[in-house]
Amino acid sequence: MYKNFTSAQGETVIGSPTQSLLLNKPLVNGVFHGGGVVFTSEQDPNVGTIKTWILNPVPQGQDEFSFDPNSGSCS
Repeated sequence: MYKNFTSAQGETVIGSPTQSLLLNKPLVNGVFHGGGVVFTSEQDPNVGTIKTWILNPVPQGQDEFSFDPNSGSCS
């Protein structure tokens, strides 16, 4: 899972979903995607989830897998 996360970061322009290949490729928005159309429209709930992730990056030095031993949860 961490490898997928790292790979997705390379396809992302943090703060700009419209410039991120992570969305443009599966929507086939002017970018060739060998896998074809994955999301049929911008209204797909998965598109919304990815947009939220791109627009709300975690603090520098952390990632979605960071663990806070004091709180017992991911930070």
